Amino acid sequence: MVLLFEELFDITAERELQELSDDETEDLLLLVLLGNHGFPVNRVRVVGYFEVVVPSYRLDDFRSHFRMSRDSVSFIEGLLGVCPEIPHQAHGHGGKAPVELRKQILITVWILANPECLRSVSDRFNISRSTCYEVYQRICTAIVDNLVHRFIHLPEGDNARNTIQKFEEQRGFPGVLGAIDGSHIPIEAPIKDPEQYINRKGFHSLQLQVVCDMEMMFIDVFCGFPGSVHDARVFRNSPLFIDAERNRDQLFPGNSHLIGDAAYPLKPWILTPYRDTGRLTRQQLRYNFLHSSTRMVVERSLALLKGRFRKLKTSMLKQRIQDVPVIVVAACVLHNICLMTEDDIDDFLDDGDGEDDSDDDDGDDGLFFFPRDTEGEEKRRQITRAL
Repeated sequence: MVLLFEELFDITAERELQELSDDETEDLLLLVLLGNHGFPVNRVRVVGYFEVVVPSYRLDDFRSHFRMSRDSVSFIEGLLGVCPEIPHQAHGHGGKAPVELRKQILITVWILANPECLRSVSDRFNISRSTCYEVYQRICTAIVDNLVHRFIHLPEGDNARNTIQKFEEQRGFPGVLGAIDGSHIPIEAPIKDPEQYINRKGFHSLQLQVVCDMEMMFIDVFCGFPGSVHDARVFRNSPLFIDAERNRDQLFPGNSHLIGDAAYPLKPWILTPYRDTGRLTRQQLRYNFLHSSTRMVVERSLALLKGRFRKLKTSMLKQRIQDVPVIVVAACVLHNICLMTEDDIDDFLDDGDGEDDSDDDDGDDGLFFFPRDTEGEEKRRQITRAL
């Protein structure tokens, strides 16, 4: 798992953090008007929500509000408690004490789970908006820097064999190590080159590419390309593609492979459906049906991700465009942690948008970006005959 290379963003041209929202402008004007008169400006906030209300929530109420269980939050707290970049204990040299670690986690989870503006979140947790945003960024960055390689990686050894077996038990499709797909993460129009981020559905977005196993766990994620970029081009520039081309046998043991829709290229380590021009044989149609049925798990995993963390379905908060992939990947890590802690998924799957974000219906099966691969074609023919 690697984020989009930072050099692709022109940081100096991004001014999102310097732009003030309407509410912030009003606050600034109020400070200017009252500053000369010596009147303090005290924001009215909710008192005791974290300290009193949250501990009193029943288990199902807590889960309904934060979109994960208390056990999942406690597990995350234990993981992040040893991260040196997260201040969560009072210093002995005076000054303002840092926000408690559990509160930082709940603030971050709340922002990801609820389509609520930063002003409301800061009021709810009785902190300033600047502190709220700092906490949000700090926790997401710590998750990516410290946990991503632990919780998102291609299976190896016995885990790889178990993954392949679970896929084959589903529909009988052999050798599948994971299913790959892409999704669009809505964002506000960037200052620089906003037209590059308009996807085929007409809104600004960043591309998220994921690979999942049969349990809907992400085993590879890649985020950051503008929404106008085709899935095949995102794939070609992803670390997964680069590593697989160099170390195919190591990443895909036992001649295993991924399965993807027609937006991806056909290769020995990634199998795609036959192009249906009305002349497919009965065997080829059966291959396509079993391939599609098996691949549906990745669509469910994306629906669960966006159903649990609803911020990923709405335009991201005003921030530097290069910060968005960190937030998205952090949400993917939390997604896996929730599945590992056996957090129930049914309610959140119902909230998924259920839309297909991939480019497989654009009439381009990826060959525009990739040369024909005869080894991949022969492997697909062999599997077709065996099904």
